[in-house]
Amino acid sequence: MDNMHRAGNDNNFIRLMSVLVAGVLFFAIVYGCGRMNAAKSLSEAGKGVSSSGDYKAPEIEETTGEYTDMEALKDARIALGITPDTISQKCKDQVGKYYYDHMDARYHELYAEILMILEKHASEVLIDASNTEEIKYTFLCVFGDHPEIYWIEGYSYGHYSGFLKEVFVFSGKYTYTETECELMQPKIDAYVENATRGLSTYSSQYEKVKHVYDYVVKNTEYDKNARDNQNILSVFVYGRSVCQGYAKAIQYLLNSKKIQCCMVTGRTFDGTGHAWNLVSIDGEYYYLDATWGEGSDIRDVNYDFLNVSDAEMASTHFPDNPVEMPECTATDANYYVREGLYYSAYNEQKLKTVFKQAKNSGDGYVAIKLDDRATFDNFYERLVNQSGVFDLLPEGVGSVQYTSNESQNILIFIFQ
Repeated sequence: MDNMHRAGNDNNFIRLMSVLVAGVLFFAIVYGCGRMNAAKSLSEAGKGVSSSGDYKAPEIEETTGEYTDMEALKDARIALGITPDTISQKCKDQVGKYYYDHMDARYHELYAEILMILEKHASEVLIDASNTEEIKYTFLCVFGDHPEIYWIEGYSYGHYSGFLKEVFVFSGKYTYTETECELMQPKIDAYVENATRGLSTYSSQYEKVKHVYDYVVKNTEYDKNARDNQNILSVFVYGRSVCQGYAKAIQYLLNSKKIQCCMVTGRTFDGTGHAWNLVSIDGEYYYLDATWGEGSDIRDVNYDFLNVSDAEMASTHFPDNPVEMPECTATDANYYVREGLYYSAYNEQKLKTVFKQAKNSGDGYVAIKLDDRATFDNFYERLVNQSGVFDLLPEGVGSVQYTSNESQNILIFIFQ
């Protein structure tokens, strides 16, 4: 049974449910009256509720007609600063960005053109495109690489005839003027400074990624009605967002510290549109989903989807991107592996230490990840069905609940 149907949202955990009779009988028989601890019970926590969607794809509009002044279009393009030299330099500047590096190289120059147009809030600019599919493909690559361009919600293009060849002009669909963006920038900079403060003290990229993930999750509330919820402003300025806002915020922050990260879009297991991130840590790719990192009364932050493989994502996340996503097979930077909460075999002494540390830290819960389904089933049988979890509890703990994320072989025990 998938007790966390939406991994990352524990908000609807039921408090202590009815006592499992088998668990009580187990302790009455095994421990009798010899143990003077408070009566203990093992009950199952309720399922989470999925609220992962509300990803909104960029809007696209088309206009058609005829142009007669080709020279005017060329002059306007040059006046905007789009020349062979600036295109070449802009292309060089994009090297290292995931979509740019993995897109069809034939469209690198078109990528540079569209990027310059969006950066300058320009409209009706001649672009070197042959058809509408090239424009869409290239725009989506720019969109996936550049979270800092928050003032667009899509684009429009003019498709004109009357020349020796078809002509396309490009415009961004802008939500803020250049002046408004200048006024907004200090607020963005202040958030970035706070979110990345102390990052230089970390020795590993894993620690830096986790710090940013923690900060965004703890300081953002999931809100379908949040203002600007498809861009970074929702997180950086208003503290309320949906999946695309979370993903772009994570991307912006990590990119600002030279950690390669891009946004990934697609759908979740229930068909809902969704956005998350691809991040490179020590040369290996991982997925992370900060929206599903949203905390609860039990956990301030959920780490089930912090630096996971594509195999772990396969049952819940289905990417649909203009470029191919990489194989993500590494596990070294996975949260559970890195924090010593990953098990391939039962180790009672290690588990006791983990439970004791959780109690001493005040966390009030233990989440462990098992290496495969067989190990998960073994732990579930021993800890839940046979109530072995009570052998692990520190002194003074009076009750325990459990829940699981079976898609990722995770067991969570909540105690009081």
